[in-house]
Order: sequence, then C-alpha cells, then structure tokens
Amino acid sequence: KLAYLMSDITLENLGKKITSIDNRNNNCNDIVVGEVRLTPIQREFYEFKLAKPNYFNFATLLSSDNFNKELLNNAFEHIVEHHDMFRASFDKGKQELGNLNERDYFKLIVCELFDMDKLKIEEKIIEETRLIQENIDLEKGPLLNAILFKTSSKDHLFICVHHMIIDAISWEILMEDFKGLYLKSVKGVEYKLPNKTTSFKEWSECLYRYSTSSKLLAEVAYWDKICKNRVGLI
Repeated sequence: KLAYLMSDITLENLGKKITSIDNRNNNCNDIVVGEVRLTPIQREFYEFKLAKPNYFNFATLLSSDNFNKELLNNAFEHIVEHHDMFRASFDKGKQELGNLNERDYFKLIVCELFDMDKLKIEEKIIEETRLIQENIDLEKGPLLNAILFKTSSKDHLFICVHHMIIDAISWEILMEDFKGLYLKSVKGVEYKLPNKTTSFKEWSECLYRYSTSSKLLAEVAYWDKICKNRVGLI
C-alpha cells in the first residue's frame, strides 16, 4: 500500500509488511484476446499527434559470437504467447489483442554483412535499423521487429518494440525473459517462463474504474484549486 511507503521509510519496517500473492488459481496464465480499453497514457499518445506515430519505440542491440536464427524464432514465439500485449493492434483509437495464430506478431530478418569493412558494416546497421523501426505498423503489426546482422567477427541482434505496448519497466522484463529463453535453449535446456501476473486488460479496467470512482471525483475541486494557485520562483 502507498500508505506504507509514506509512513515506513526503512526497508526493515517495509519488509515486515510484505505479503505474497498466489496467482496459481486465478486464470492469470490464460491467453487474453479481444478489445482492451486504452489506459490514460495510451490515450495521451494519440494526443501527441506525432508526425510518425509508428516510429516511437524501445530498442536494443545485442551481440554474440553466433546467434542461432531458429532458436531466436522460438524465443520470440514464446514471448508473444506469454505476453499478450505483443499481439496488440491499434485502429481508430481502439486496442485489440489477436489470437495466437491469427497473424505474424513479430518479424525477424537476417542481414548478412560478410566481407565488409567496419565502417561499411556500421553504416549498413544504422540504415537497416532505421528502416525496421519505421516499418512497425500500429494498425497491421507486428509491433515487435528484430534484425540479425551476421558479420565475419560477431553477430548483432537489433530488437525494437513500439512504446504503446512497453515501457522502461516492462522492457527489463522482456529482456530477462528473452535472454532466459534463448540462452537455455542454446544449452538444450527447457526454460519455463514465470507465471503471468495481472493482465494488461485487467489493469486497464482497474484504472478506468478508479478514474470514474466517487472517491477520485471528490478530489477534482481540490486539485483544480491547487492548479490555479500561482507559485512564485524559488
């Protein structure tokens, strides 16, 4: 609870209030499909009126001596099955989660850059990563694009995901799950992703209920008054 964070400012005291949640029997691991209400931050994205709304993402570049394309594909397939939001599409302000076999939910391209000097390789990587980011399509998908650059010295894997379905916190979860899936499969070991937690659909509904609750609406007059107050320079 937020009250705990405000009153118990030491880790020792906060630790005493930690409780575990058992999600094993609440259908968290079910596949979520269908329309999902936009969250406030997603609605705000449309208010930005960006010139290139498809080009708005999180991205990373990973390196390895030799990436295995088949194992990468398998890892991405597990990701889009486990994390429902990777099956999202957006059309006219509505958000829809598709069924698993409805269409391709990620794109993995291989780009061979053998027998090229370092400068040419860097230029090609910059150009291809720009294109693959521009080709993310909010309406038609996929919202997860990747490109594998194979060179004479190392392989480089570029991954980008549209910001409408991921933020800085969930990006870390994605990277942890992806690396776990891929690295274990390289060793021939099965890696089981952790149980799902509350779905994005349920989270968005909770936000909507709170935003229209009498408790929150009763605070509107107070915050309107605060916002109208002039604050002097410090």
